[in-house]
Amino acid sequence: MRALFVVALLAPLALPMHSAAAKDGTPTVTVTGQGRSRAAPDFARLAVSASVQAKSLKQAASRQQDLATRARAMLHGLHNQGLSIVRADFTLARDQTPPSPYRSGAGVPAPQSFTATTTFQVKIKPVSQLNAVLSQIAASGLVDIGSVGFGLDHPGAAMDQARRAAMEDAHRQARVYALAGGFALKTIQSVTSGQAFALQPRMLSMAASPAVGSMQIIPPAQLTFRSAVTVSWSIAPQ
Repeated sequence: MRALFVVALLAPLALPMHSAAAKDGTPTVTVTGQGRSRAAPDFARLAVSASVQAKSLKQAASRQQDLATRARAMLHGLHNQGLSIVRADFTLARDQTPPSPYRSGAGVPAPQSFTATTTFQVKIKPVSQLNAVLSQIAASGLVDIGSVGFGLDHPGAAMDQARRAAMEDAHRQARVYALAGGFALKTIQSVTSGQAFALQPRMLSMAASPAVGSMQIIPPAQLTFRSAVTVSWSIAPQ
């Protein structure tokens, strides 16, 4: 199963309930249950960028190639501490120029500049190595450190636990509504599963410089998983 890495915060789920009738006229009650589960993260993921600025495309690309090679070697050197490179992306763009293309009163075009950047998406496992690895990356002076997030390599068990909790919540709600109306639950008529999600605190953004001696990030003790399910039961008088 592909590793799960989710950073968006979700809005609360609505919990509608209504009673209706099946196609054969059997009365039904329909509810939406939600469930949660928790699991400790087993990896951290972050982006580190190596950038250079130059007066020409060729110069920017050449200098960037040298810097990226050194940065990649530095990151590979942290492999024994749990770091692996997931992917690397390269961008080369002309920098924005001032609103006026000429220097004030000089009549001379403003100089152009170009920025080339290689961004490495890296994974650190186990999470306990995060601060030691971050400190060494920062001390290298080769890259800027972007956002840090957390995830699970195998989230299936945690998601299934949330799904079970959602089904139990739906059953509890349905029994309450049915008993309050003088009915008893009979058989399930339909099940519509919502997606299971992982919730986590917003990613931590930072800018690291060579002057940073050490970095301390407190990882979340647990990631929260949420699931929802809509279930219809047939009901009958008690």
